[in-house]
Amino acid sequence: MAGVFTRSSVNPKHPRDPALAALFGFGNISASGASITADSSMRVGAVYASVRVLAQAVAQVPLHVYRKVAKGGVERATDHPLYDLLHLKPNDWQTSFEWRETSVAHCALRGDAYSKIEVDSRGRIERLIPLHPDLVWPFLADNGQVAFRYSPPGGAQQYFLNSEILRLPGLSFNPTGRSLSPIELHRNSIGNSMTAAEYQGHLWRNAAVPKGALFTPPTLTDEAVKAVRKSWNDRHAGPENAGQIAILHGGFDWKNIGMTNGDAQYLELMQFSVSDIARIFGVQPHKIGDLSRATFSNIEMQAIEFVTDTLRPWVRRWEDRMAISLLTPAERQTLKIEFDLNGLLRGDSAARSALYRVMFSIGALKPNDARRLEGLDPLDGESAEQTFVMSNMAPLDKIMDVLMRGGTSKPAPEDDPMPGDMPKEQLNGTSHIDS
Repeated sequence: MAGVFTRSSVNPKHPRDPALAALFGFGNISASGASITADSSMRVGAVYASVRVLAQAVAQVPLHVYRKVAKGGVERATDHPLYDLLHLKPNDWQTSFEWRETSVAHCALRGDAYSKIEVDSRGRIERLIPLHPDLVWPFLADNGQVAFRYSPPGGAQQYFLNSEILRLPGLSFNPTGRSLSPIELHRNSIGNSMTAAEYQGHLWRNAAVPKGALFTPPTLTDEAVKAVRKSWNDRHAGPENAGQIAILHGGFDWKNIGMTNGDAQYLELMQFSVSDIARIFGVQPHKIGDLSRATFSNIEMQAIEFVTDTLRPWVRRWEDRMAISLLTPAERQTLKIEFDLNGLLRGDSAARSALYRVMFSIGALKPNDARRLEGLDPLDGESAEQTFVMSNMAPLDKIMDVLMRGGTSKPAPEDDPMPGDMPKEQLNGTSHIDS
């Protein structure tokens, strides 16, 4: 089997394996000359911030296994083995938060995330072991199913069936191969940002008014040139010497021979790079610190858009993959794995209160439903699990009885006098006193 799948010859300047690229320093060379790999790109602040925001956003959302109940409802299946595995501890050294954070970071940078599914002697899933995506190669096996070749460091190659791997794929044109890597596709944009940051660093380190020259009438020897350059740099280079007065003697004259930092508009370039990288990862710029387009009136809506437009696709990708990889066909009829996004979509307290009030008044929410949405303990009592409407706030299943009582007089007991038999004084609300 191993002999069938061999690697073709490649250009050594552009190795297909990112691990080899990082090892030998080749990488994917951007137009600016920077070597861009998934690891080196994390040195760019906007890339690191975007990946961190995505990974932590998915990791912080509660993840539960639910059991379907009658009337279309669900309840948490806390007794199922997968519940603690996904909700708390997927393996021996990671929490659920850390495992999901690592997986999303792998997928965001490299296009795929993989976890090995380990089962016990009874066939139940007991561990999910993350595998580095640089060491995993998906391929189409002879039986028409997707399989995976794993090359552990210092070990022999291993092959896994599709049922043995939980794969979180990114955008792809070839579902049987590797997904598209955002870093490889956009290495020029990331390389521009990295090169600009390096230039800025050199500018501060060599703050002796760069891109200029000292002119002197006589010709200097090589030793004299070195001595003048060292003397100048010792006096004026570095941020601690910024603003020092230059005293030129011996016929020296300073002349600018290139663009200044302001002419190159590097601040505008850096600002554009932040927005450009945010677009690559589908993150709203304000989430990574770019508030140039944020206002007090739209920042809350942008936060909700992050949940609906950025986070929800990631969540749906996770849910679908976990359902087909971790649940058997029979279990999928009664169980489902879902993230709880309600807490991130609640909005401000005034908006939530208005929503609950309306939903409660039309019988759409029970008292305990609203408390659960706010993270409060449910109330005891049967009425806390009933629905109400605005007619005297009666239980919905008793509303017809209340309406009937409100439209007719309460029947009087048989031994009570009828209104026609009552003394006139009592009917008029007065008492009769014999004189």
